[in-house]
Amino acid sequence: MNLADRFAMLWEADAPPPDVFAFLKACADIPPRDCADILLIDQHHRWKTGDALPVEAYFREFPAVASDPELKLDLVFSELRNTARVSGNEPDIDQFVNRFPDLKDDLIRQFEVAEWLEAGVNATLQEVETKSSADRDVALLPRASESPLFPINLEVLERLGERAMGNVQRALQATNSQVVGFKII
Repeated sequence: MNLADRFAMLWEADAPPPDVFAFLKACADIPPRDCADILLIDQHHRWKTGDALPVEAYFREFPAVASDPELKLDLVFSELRNTARVSGNEPDIDQFVNRFPDLKDDLIRQFEVAEWLEAGVNATLQEVETKSSADRDVALLPRASESPLFPINLEVLERLGERAMGNVQRALQATNSQVVGFKII
């Protein structure tokens, strides 16, 4: 079990929320990507419980994450999406571009891709109320597989496993009747 899985289990346990800062500081030499994965888990759960932290709080504590443009974009875009989900309004991309001008082009591109994908499957993440992201992914998959944007026609047979950043499914590929595995991130 990796650190992200262990941290996710702490959030899912029937206990007070974990302290992400103490958890990560107790882990010596954690790579920035692993640190960002744990921060994304914390961010997700904090937004769900109404105890969100601004992404800048994470960046102050973990400068290696803030200095990596890809990891920084992951956390900023996640906050943008969570803000919109909680408010029930369209994301205010300008607010985030003003806070993070260095990410302007990447934020806009990420936002456009997300909107395009959601329009393509005729569903938004807000439309599917589920207990976990894995259940949400399974709920959205039938709609996605009917979309022309979805490259293959899959019939999900079973969930094989779930990790902190996605889950693995076993499915039947209808075009050639082959059983395949795929991961939903």
